[in-house]
Amino acid sequence: MDELPPPLAGALHHLRLLDPRDRPMQAAHWLAQGLDSPCLRELAGLRGPEAEVDGLWHRALAELGAHVPPPAPHFTAAPWAARRVLAGTEDVDWLLRVLWLDPFEPAPEEEARLGRVVYALEQHISSWSWTKDMCRRPRLLGRARARAELATAEAELRRVPDVLRALAEADLDAAEAAIDPAACRR
Repeated sequence: MDELPPPLAGALHHLRLLDPRDRPMQAAHWLAQGLDSPCLRELAGLRGPEAEVDGLWHRALAELGAHVPPPAPHFTAAPWAARRVLAGTEDVDWLLRVLWLDPFEPAPEEEARLGRVVYALEQHISSWSWTKDMCRRPRLLGRARARAELATAEAELRRVPDVLRALAEADLDAAEAAIDPAACRR
């Protein structure tokens, strides 16, 4: 289990990416790091499955200054998720599932911007996959068009590591520039 700062742990819990049984251990890590609050001490003394863990978790996060619920959980989790992909612990499809936002839900500006980056990233990956499939059947597109489409899709796919590095640094400007360089020149 990773040792996580309280705001990130709160965001991961909100997104259901933190095993609920790990919350007392997170509290123990925070105590060891010198953070302290009454609820934190009580939470650290539990095993994990107890009914009171939920209430103590939220109160401990609030006592430590983390927002409950977090105002931008996807944005808060994005650097952590991108670093996991860059380290090879997870794949890009996992990152897309973790950071996918409901486009019809109102969101803070940084969440909305992250959502646009995630949607564009998904489009690049889907486009490459579709184009690669079409190139196996060149009669559907014609050989020249299939090669051109594949070259475009591969160029878009080469941007993915730059997008991930920018997300790992919580740099939405760089992520937007990497995912769509033409939009940044407008």
